[in-house]
Amino acid sequence: MPNFSERSGYAQPSTPQKAGLNEATRNQLFNRLSPAIETQAKVVPFTIDHVHYSDGYRGFLNLLRSEFLGQVLMGRFDPAGGKNLIFGLFASEPFNRVYDLIEFILENFPFFEGHKERVTDSWNQLFRSEIIAYQIVDDRVVPVPAAIEAEAIEDALGTEVERARHHISRAVRELSGRPVPDTNAVIRDAIDALEAFCKHHCGSDERNLRAAIQRLAARFGIHPQLKEAMGKLSDFADAAGIRHPAPDTQQQPLEVAVFVLTICSAFISFIDSANDRTL
Repeated sequence: MPNFSERSGYAQPSTPQKAGLNEATRNQLFNRLSPAIETQAKVVPFTIDHVHYSDGYRGFLNLLRSEFLGQVLMGRFDPAGGKNLIFGLFASEPFNRVYDLIEFILENFPFFEGHKERVTDSWNQLFRSEIIAYQIVDDRVVPVPAAIEAEAIEDALGTEVERARHHISRAVRELSGRPVPDTNAVIRDAIDALEAFCKHHCGSDERNLRAAIQRLAARFGIHPQLKEAMGKLSDFADAAGIRHPAPDTQQQPLEVAVFVLTICSAFISFIDSANDRTL
C-alpha cells in the first residue's frame, strides 16, 4: 500500500522488482536475518575475545566461503567477521546471486528452533511489500505471479502423503532452476504428486490417475465437470510428451508450469480438507 508521501506525490511509488534489487531492499533482507546471526554469539566472561560463536555457525561460514564463494580455506577466519561477510554479499552481489544466497542460507544456516520460519515469513513479507516478483516456497525462491498460488503450494506441502510431498517439493525446486526452469519437469512432478496423492486415498490398485480421480470423485461428491477437468491434466501431460518425453519434446511456457503446479496443489489441499471433515 502506498504511504503518505507516495499518495501525495512527494515520493515515487514503489515499482516492481523482477530483474534487480534496490539498495533499501538489500539492506532489509540482511536486517531480517541479522537477529538470527546474533543468536550464534554467546558472551563468555574471562576469555580473550569475550564472545564464543557456535560450532554450527563457524561451519556455516566455512561452507559459505568454500561452496558459495569458491574460496580456498587457508588460515583462520574470525567468525566475528561473518556478519560483515554476509552483509557484503547482500549488498554487492547481482540480484540473482542474492536469491542464490537466500536459498543457501535457508538450507545451511544453523537456525535455532522457530527462527528459520520467522526469517522466511519476514522475507516473504518484504517481497510482497517491495513488489518483488518472487516468493520463498519450501526454501526456494520461485516466480509466483499471485500470492494465492504460493499459498496453495504451501498447503500441499503440508499433506501427510509423503510421495505427494516429495513430488511437490521437487516441482518447486525445478521451478527455481537456474538460469531457466525446466518447466516440463515442474509439470511432470506436479502430475506425479497428484497421482500419488489420489492413489493413496483410493487404494494403490488403480491403473492410472484418471481412474483414481473417479474413485475420489465418488467418495467426496466431486462435481463431474471438475472430475473431468482434473483427469484432463494428465491427458495434457501425456499429449504434450511431458510424462514420457521424446528428444524433440518442446518446453512449456513458465505460466503453464505454474498453473499446473497450482491446480494440482489446490486439488490436494481440497481433498485433504474434505477428508478431515469426514473423519
